[in-house]
This record gives sequence, C-alpha cells and structure tokens, in this order.
Amino acid sequence: MRSQPARLAEADLVAALERGWDIPATAVSYFAVGAGSHHWRVEDRHHQTWFVTVDDLDGRRSGPRESRADVFDRLVAALATAHALKADGADYVVAPIAERTGGVLHRLGDEWALAVYPMIDGETFRGGQALPVADRLAVVDVIARLHTASLPTPLHARSDDYQLQNRADLEAAIADPDGHADAGPYSRPLAGLLAEHRQLIVDMLAEYDDLAGAARAHNDRTVLTHGEPHAGNSVRTPSGWMLVDWDTALLAAPERDMWLLEPGDGLASAAYAAATGVEVLPDRLALFRLRWDLADLGVDLARLCAPHANNADDARSWDGISHVLTRRRSGDAVPRAAWR
Repeated sequence: MRSQPARLAEADLVAALERGWDIPATAVSYFAVGAGSHHWRVEDRHHQTWFVTVDDLDGRRSGPRESRADVFDRLVAALATAHALKADGADYVVAPIAERTGGVLHRLGDEWALAVYPMIDGETFRGGQALPVADRLAVVDVIARLHTASLPTPLHARSDDYQLQNRADLEAAIADPDGHADAGPYSRPLAGLLAEHRQLIVDMLAEYDDLAGAARAHNDRTVLTHGEPHAGNSVRTPSGWMLVDWDTALLAAPERDMWLLEPGDGLASAAYAAATGVEVLPDRLALFRLRWDLADLGVDLARLCAPHANNADDARSWDGISHVLTRRRSGDAVPRAAWR
C-alpha cells in the first residue's frame, strides 16, 4: 500500500514484534510498495533486519459478510502452507517466521494481522514489469517445482471454490452507480464510469460464471498454487529465483498461477508442459485472467464506494478501475499484472 495506515500506531507495531517474536526494534521505516498489505523495514538492536507485513482485515475481506476472524483464519491457512513448504526444503519460498507460540500470523488489536519475514538479498521487480523471456521461464520452472512438490503435512491450504472476491460490492455498485455519490472525491466520476460500462461488467460476470461452471465440472487437476507469481512477487537471488507473498496460496487448477506467466506467446505453457507433463488449458487461462480483473474491480470499488479522501491508494484504485474497464472494452484480456 502507498499510504501508511493512520489508525495503526508505530508503538503498537513495535510492541507486537517484541511480544510475538522477541524482536527488540530500534528503527522502523515504512515501505510504500505493493497493494493489499502494509510493509515496514525493521532493524533491531542486534543489527538484524526484518521485513514486516501488516494486513487490514477489513480491507482483505472477500465480501461484506466475511468477518475479521474469518479473514484472519484464511490468511493463516495460506501462510502456514508457505511455512510448511519451506520447512520441507522448498528453497524458492520466502515464508513467514513463526512467532514464539508457533503461529505464523499475529493478531494486532481487532483489525490488523502481522507477519514477519527475513529480509531477502536479491533483485526485485514491479508487477507487470516486462522482463526477458529467460527470466519469465525461470519463474515457470519454480512454479513447475511447486505444482509437482509433495503436499506438506499437515496440509493447511484451502481449496479454490471459484467464488469471486467482492462480487457483492461489484454488483451493488453497478445496480446503483449513484448510491455512493457523497463518499468522497472519486464518487461522482466513478458513478459516470460505472453507468457507461454497466453492460460490459454484466457481460464479464456472465462469462466468468460460464467459465467457472465448466472448471468446477472438471476439477481433477488440482495442485498447490501460489496465486500471484507475477514479476512483483518474484525475487532473483544469488541462489536462484524465490517467490514472496504467499497469502493467497490455494489448492487449485495450475492455470491459477500460469495465466500470470503466459501473456499469449505460448512459451510459458510449452515450458510448463515439458516440465510437468500437464497441458495448460486456454479456457482455464481465460477464467483466471477474468477473475483477476473482476476481483480488482470489486476491491477498488469497495474502497471508493466507502468514505475516502484522496490519498495515493485512492488514486491507485481509481486508476485501476479505469484501466480494467478501458482495456476490457478494447478487447485486451491480459491484465497488467501479467509478465508482458
């Protein structure tokens, strides 16, 4: 996230690190990077450096009826999977460090969830950044290793249910574009944008339901997936490529990862098939590309339909909504998160 959370006191963060991980923080600096989570760089009095992530449990809801406790449990299931993979020897996993009670996620007050990671020495990139084909195929190799790895025991990961994140928010927004006209500075421009693209969004939802229905009927290709292996979550280290941000790990079809690595040239699909013996299915790629766009719309609409100001994250949400609708209207189905 670009904006530091105003409701979270730095002193509370420092106290939680001491309480949960016995990390005596002496220097804390906010990283205005990524989307969905807040990040800090923390140095302790032993001169160790940590990468700290805090999630707003309200902001990570999949819909208006999901409770904070349910969001927390969902994040724990994903991060515990990453921790177990790392413990089993998966050297490509950047996993959370267990706190002294053994948990991988710490409840900070009622609305926050805190995780601690080692600081990785490597080259980082932006989501959607165009990198050489060789780099993209190197990450395909990592994904092939993940998809063919033995499942960790106990298995914490949940299964993909093909539910669409924030669908209720998306449907409510297009049903009544003027319903949040006074929520903030983006409200009225957003109402006009939604009215203009209402039929496009309705058609996208109908297409998603058709594709998801077909996937549910042939749900026999399940593997453990990362969920978001785009360039922004890939780190090139001296010992090889690693993946960060495992908070969306699920048991799912392989295309849940592969669509992000297959922009349409066929190279990633061919490399994956050669490594795993599993064919990448075009209709499944289309399903997950479409779900990414619809989920982005739902998350960004939920933000801008709620009371908002005009900070960097609000601007990012407005840009995201505009970009998805403009691109989809032009017939471009590949989201900017994919490796171009």
